[in-house]
Amino acid sequence: MSPLSQPELKKRIALLPAHPPRTVALQERIQIGVGFHNKGYRSQKEHWLGWIVVKEYNAYLNDVPLASITAKRRWGGLGCIPMMFWLAEVAGIQDSHLAKAEEAAVAAAGECPHDCSRHGKIMRQVFPWVQIEKALLEMPSASVSDTLRAAKIAYTQLETLKPARKRLRLQAEEKGFPYDEA
Repeated sequence: MSPLSQPELKKRIALLPAHPPRTVALQERIQIGVGFHNKGYRSQKEHWLGWIVVKEYNAYLNDVPLASITAKRRWGGLGCIPMMFWLAEVAGIQDSHLAKAEEAAVAAAGECPHDCSRHGKIMRQVFPWVQIEKALLEMPSASVSDTLRAAKIAYTQLETLKPARKRLRLQAEEKGFPYDEA
């Protein structure tokens, strides 16, 4: 079985629920994520989709084929507890692993009350990529059009808060960004 690509990850994320209960509760408990630190995304799903599009635009501008980017690579670069927890929760990871992650998240947020690389490292210890990938590979994918629609909504929200993101999109579009491949 080939590794899950970033475009395939995005298709799966597009179908997943935006506000699962444990993620919502965890964000409130650790005061990181939606509603905290002037984050502009309205859900971790939107956070994921917007972030993936940023990475797609950057890859395209640097002549990196989008299909060559693995989802594992994206997972390895995360530093946001709620973003990582959300994916694990909606992918159907076992309650016992989610409970372990909640404990680790509370401890990590107590040490550093905002996103940081240490948070990502801690979450990857609880949720190794192979576990997340296995769960995601068993899930259905959204259609290309539904995925693009969801990603556009997420990125538009991001642009309203960060004007540099609009410039990034315009640069990628000027170069001919292939929306049907993303």
